[in-house]
Amino acid sequence: MRAARDKAPQRAEEALTRISNGLGGRYYKTKAHVDAKVAHILGDSLPGLLTVTTGETDHKPTLSFRRNSAAIQCTS
Repeated sequence: MRAARDKAPQRAEEALTRISNGLGGRYYKTKAHVDAKVAHILGDSLPGLLTVTTGETDHKPTLSFRRNSAAIQCTS
């Protein structure tokens, strides 16, 4: 169980990277699309472990995220 909990932030980061690579494309045309997918990925268990910021520049959605190492250390 601990191994799965430790891998959860890593899997979420991989999913967020895939979203970031597709911004403005077929599936992530607007900030609302990105927000919905980010909410789905983070769910109820990851919001404190990753800091995710979405926005919009020149009518194209933007996404940035970073790992909250202190929070991850506390849950381990």
